[in-house]
Parts: sequence; structure tokens; C-alpha cells
Amino acid sequence: MASQSGPLVDLSVDKDGIAVLTMNRPPVNSLNLELLQEMSKSLDEVAKNKTKAMILTSSSPTVFSAGLDIMEMYKPDLKRAEQFWTTLQDVWLKLFGSNFITAAAINGHAPAGGCLLSMSCEYRAMVSGKYAIGLNETALGIVAPTWFMDTMCHTIPIRRAEYALTTAKMFSVEEALKVGLIDEAATDKADAIEKCKQFIKKFDKIPSLARAVTKQKIRQAPLARLQKNRQQDLEEFLGFLKNPVIQQGLEMMCLIRRVLKYKKLWSPLMRSYTTQTPLVDLTVDDEGIATLTMQRPPANTFNLEYLHEITNSLNEISKQKVKGVVFTSAIPNIFSAGLDINEFNKPGLQRLENFWSNVQDLFTKVLSLDFATAAAVNGHAPAAGCLLSLACEYRAMVNGNYKIGLNEAALGIITTPWIQAVMYQVIPMKQAETALTTAKLFSVDEALQIGLIDEIASNKEDAIKRCKQYIRKFDKIPLRARASTKQRMRQTPIKILREQREEDIRMFVDIVMDPSVQDNLRDYVEKLKNKKKK
Repeated sequence: MASQSGPLVDLSVDKDGIAVLTMNRPPVNSLNLELLQEMSKSLDEVAKNKTKAMILTSSSPTVFSAGLDIMEMYKPDLKRAEQFWTTLQDVWLKLFGSNFITAAAINGHAPAGGCLLSMSCEYRAMVSGKYAIGLNETALGIVAPTWFMDTMCHTIPIRRAEYALTTAKMFSVEEALKVGLIDEAATDKADAIEKCKQFIKKFDKIPSLARAVTKQKIRQAPLARLQKNRQQDLEEFLGFLKNPVIQQGLEMMCLIRRVLKYKKLWSPLMRSYTTQTPLVDLTVDDEGIATLTMQRPPANTFNLEYLHEITNSLNEISKQKVKGVVFTSAIPNIFSAGLDINEFNKPGLQRLENFWSNVQDLFTKVLSLDFATAAAVNGHAPAAGCLLSLACEYRAMVNGNYKIGLNEAALGIITTPWIQAVMYQVIPMKQAETALTTAKLFSVDEALQIGLIDEIASNKEDAIKRCKQYIRKFDKIPLRARASTKQRMRQTPIKILREQREEDIRMFVDIVMDPSVQDNLRDYVEKLKNKKKK
């Protein structure tokens, strides 16, 4: 057995070629420049000696790592701060992108950077107890870097990652196991290390080169993103340190051990109000939570004029700086039946282009709103009705014989890339692919099981109540940090909508104008007419 110890880390390798890297910076293994430098050297040592695996753990009895050392960021020397951040980048690139097998024996609390280190490993065993793990940066007014977010999205589903990041969620051991943030719960540190070793032994009969290359290919997107944008990431960090508001918050944390209080933008002196149009009812309550009720009988289908009304309503509440909006419907059994088929059936080209441009405007708006969004789905939600709910951060659906899903393929209509990207934000890609290609409409129970909705409600009022409870979870989260985190998590569909707008319009028009699609639409319209006659 080989062993190499330093003041901040202990590195030992057993007879099986498994290294154990123990962080040893009391009291809580906060990551300062020197600890990161020692960790970086140890990772180089493990790689150079062709050790087959490494387990990361802590010498602290109750803390794995408390994350980045605040003193590296509070009134920093900028040269040291630059070295600190580039070293952190190095550690992540080496750990997340290692050829050797990695596992984390998490023997205590693991907030922020401690959670990042554990997620960078391939496997995580966490000691049972009253410990918490998560990326909670937004609670401090800090926006987690993109590569932090990428690491979480690589570990748990995107929808759960967005929720965790925007709410600064700290998971208990049981919650972390359920969501997939950890792989196993252990009785103590020794058991956690043993479970890590059992995981490592699973690869004994797998050729090491094939395993390493497979791992690299699976992880290449987040690795390449940071490698390409290292300088920009550094400049963002240094700019963050120069922000007086951030420094004020860090000062309060250092001196009186509490974070900068969230300042509500919605004043209780502002009165609640209601505005109403023939198509939309918009109310804002005393808390500053808006409810946007769609009311275009018989099924809230989106035509050009209706899209205008909804977008205008969102612009209005954006000016009022509300803290959240709940979308719902005035129709008893239908949230929205989607896009108005009359906009597609024998359409005029100019109106069709204008119509789709307004669809783009609405969904760009909903996806990128600074405040919290939720959908109280009180009935059927096929096609664009489902899409509107998916563009929200949270969905509560009324229990009943209702269906929800993107079923465009049934009409021969191909979903454009940004619509697919929105669905990928909510449910796993494989399940999304199956749903899109089969035009699957999910029952309420199926939607809950797959993650298409978040909760089941007893009725519309209960659904709205649950949505408002979700929005209230952000009351103590600094708005800018939450909004920026949300934007970064949703950057893929938003970027497609903004940068490929004209291409998307052309693609949509070509799809709709295709003779086979027009035939399908004509048959569908005839079926609807016959159904109404009966």
C-alpha cells in the first residue's frame, strides 16, 4: 500500500490499486486555493500512476465539504482570485473528465462546491444522518456557473435540476437517494468507502480503455463547453467578485453569519387588481401572484389574436414586477386544446408566417420570464396546451379522465427543434422521443409518473393553491440569482428560438403546406364537424 500525506490532503493507494483521497482542512473542508492546489496535484498523481480508481472522502466527522471558501471571494486580491478560480476549473476538469473510475464517500454535509465535487464522480455513497447535499448558491444571491449546472444536469433529470438550482434546494439523504443525486445510503464512513469499492470492482472485467473512452464520450459536452469558455467563465467570476451587492452579502456572511436578505419587489402597498379582455382574465393578488385565466370557448385553441392577448397580458404583469404567474383555464374540462387548426387548414401564407412568429414570441416570453411560472392544468392539454404547461416551471393537474401530451405526429406534423428541446427539459430524452414519435397522450397518473406534471390536484382551486405554494418557495431566494439560474438552465430552447427564428418559420410553413399534412388536416376537420353533428 502506498501513501502520500500533506497538510490538506491524504492520498493512499491499496493493494487493489484503489486510491482514497481524503480532504483534510478543518473545520469543514472549505475549498481555498491551497486545498484545491493539493487536490489538483493528487489527481495528477493518481492519473500518472495509472491507478484504476479513486475514492474522494473527508477527514471531518460530519462534513464532506462546505464548498468554496468565502474568504477567497470576500474583498479578494484579484490575482489570487484568478488563480483560485482557474485551479477550481482544473480540479473539476480532472475529476469530471478522469480516465480512472471515481467515487465519492460522502460522510456529512455537502453543500455548493462540496456537492459539485461529489457529482463530478461517477458514483456517490452518502452516510445516513441529518445531512444535506445540494447546489444552494442562489440562496446567497450567487448564480452557479454553467459547468456547475451541467454537472447537476448530468446527474439528475433536467427538470429536477432546474427546480433544485432555482430554489437552492438542499436534499436530505433520503431525498438525494430518491432523486438520484446519490446512489446509495451508507451506515458510516467505512461503509460508504466499502460501497464505493464494490462499485469500482464492477469494472474488473471491463477493458479499461473501452470504459474510459465511453465515459469521456458521455461527458464530452460539459467538458468541451468549459474548455472552450474558460476565459469567459473566469471573467464572469471576477466580475461577480467586483459587484458591490455580492460583496455586501459576503461581508454579512463573514461577520454575522447570515445571508443578504431577499428584498421583495412586490410591495404590499400595491393593490391587487384584475384586468379582463374577451379572451384573457388577469388577476394579481395581494401577494403579487398573478393568475392568467384563458377563456376562449370552446377549447382555448390558440389563434393569432389569442396569442396576442396572452403575450400582452404577460408584458403587463412583467411591468408590475409580480413574483409569479399561474396559468389556468375558464373552460371546465380543458386547459387548452392547442393551436387553432383553422390557422393551418388552407392557410394564407402571410398569416401563417405571422401566426407562427407569434407562437415563437409567446413561448420565448414564457420560457424566459424572470418571475416564477406555474400551470394549474384543469383538464385536457394536448399539443400546444401541453407545450404551454411544459414551458412553465411547475405543473399541477386536476385528477380525472384527462390527457396531456404533444401529439402533433398523429396529424403528420413534425415538432420543430425548440419544441423538442422544451420537452427534453422536463422528461428524460428517451421517454420524450417515444412520446413524440408515438403522439402519446398521457393520463394524469402516467403524467405524474413520468414527470410531465409535478402534482395531482383534487380540483381547479386546489391546483391553483398548489401552484401558489410553489411560487412562495422563492420568497427568500434573491430574484436576480434565481432568474439568471433559470435562464441558464433553459438556454437551449431559448437560444434555438432566438437564433434560428427565420429557419424555424420556414420549417413550420413547409411542414404545414405539405400536401400530405393538408390532407390529414382536412380529414381531421371533417371528423370534428361530423362529431359536432352527432
